[in-house]
Amino acid sequence: MPGMNRVLNATNRTVAVLLTMFALLSSAFAQFAEPLDEAAFDVAMSEFLALEAGFESVDVDDLELGLLAMLPETGSVFSPTGALDALSKAVMVVEMQEGRLERSRYQLSVRLVNVEYADSPAPSQYLFVVADRYNIGPVVHAQLVEELGADVVAPLEEFGVGPNVNWNFVMQPVQGHQAMLVAASRSVLTDEEAAWSACLNGLCLSVGWERAPQAWEAVETPAFEELAPMFNLAVAEWELLNPEVMAAVVTAAAGFDPYMAELSGPERVIAQLVIDMNVGQDWSVAAVLRQGDLMDDSLAAIWHMAVDFGFVEARSVGVAYECWRGDDAFALPGSYCP
Repeated sequence: MPGMNRVLNATNRTVAVLLTMFALLSSAFAQFAEPLDEAAFDVAMSEFLALEAGFESVDVDDLELGLLAMLPETGSVFSPTGALDALSKAVMVVEMQEGRLERSRYQLSVRLVNVEYADSPAPSQYLFVVADRYNIGPVVHAQLVEELGADVVAPLEEFGVGPNVNWNFVMQPVQGHQAMLVAASRSVLTDEEAAWSACLNGLCLSVGWERAPQAWEAVETPAFEELAPMFNLAVAEWELLNPEVMAAVVTAAAGFDPYMAELSGPERVIAQLVIDMNVGQDWSVAAVLRQGDLMDDSLAAIWHMAVDFGFVEARSVGVAYECWRGDDAFALPGSYCP
């Protein structure tokens, strides 16, 4: 029966299309990690904090109180620390606990973890944030000694003294707080660990900027004061903004909200942030945020960079688009990925 065969063939094709679509959707949604149950989350958090591997546990209540003392009063019933996003808060904790360095490089990463509790109708959200800070002072000192000679270079101590450190933070959105500290741990990186650590596209203990694309496109943004209203940006001329301020500026300029990430899970890095403080020949601070894992077959990652050279007129923000396809790794300024 030809008519019946056509019906059956059409039905088979429809079923085949539906099965293909289902397979594709299943593959896509498989990237969205299922929420962890409470027991699995406890295991994941324990592994992340790495206390058994030698990390030291840090009292988060003390950290929150310390941060409170560093921020200007808001005149609100809410804590000033509540306005801090996860990345700027992590940087601020490290600066507070380790002390300021004249020359430093930060490498941060953030992961979103969803957790189901038996008595909650919706999953709770947590952030796993890693913040490594590298002391670039000794690297610059060694380079100058090699180029100019030890007799004309200032002592090593004048280039900044401090270890290379690794901090781990677990954070959670709580009423009035973007990223309340839940747990924290700290360790000191060995010289070998620091020497082989990679910060985006370059070694962390390197001089100069090797991490960013060349295809930056300047973007119009509000003033840095508006992007980071929780900080007092009334710095003197030629005085650079602090690393935590730059973290807040670049995340605000990018509109980055880790809780809205398309992917989740303790192994999925949704964003990386590198902050360079005086690592080149010129006095400057630059913060580069890379948002990856976008579930886009054309766009691999979105990069944002905020730069400060020590005066208001020299502050700027740029954006670049990393592509999956095409001859160039990044879209040319003013264009998009193919």
